[in-house]
Amino acid sequence: MQESTLIGMTFTPAVSYRVNNWLYLGAGLNIMYGYLDDKVAINNIIDALPDGQLEYDDSEWGFGANLGILVEPKPGTRFGLTYLSEVKLTLVPCPNSAAWARPGAVLSNQGLTTSRLDLSMRVPQMIMFSALS
Repeated sequence: MQESTLIGMTFTPAVSYRVNNWLYLGAGLNIMYGYLDDKVAINNIIDALPDGQLEYDDSEWGFGANLGILVEPKPGTRFGLTYLSEVKLTLVPCPNSAAWARPGAVLSNQGLTTSRLDLSMRVPQMIMFSALS
């Protein structure tokens, strides 16, 4: 059976400040938790040998920032600009944390049972514009 689970959770505490009657500033911290649990089938190139399976998991905390500005040139009309920084999650299970089921001679000879897995991902940065009137 092959399965993959990827879970991401974000907590974003933020504060804002009213500079004057028409300008507001905001800032926040983006705290993200990522969890990966994966089971992968590995085909063996020799038909007489059974296929292998690799199971690994890892979790990681990533951090980013949020900045915002809101302008209200007249009552009832607002323009906002928000910046969200990139958050990097480095999911790199160590070779000794990976569990090989029936790795087979072919996998062992290629060094796959001791190689480092790099499953890093990035939540991209964004700039958003919004208007309300």
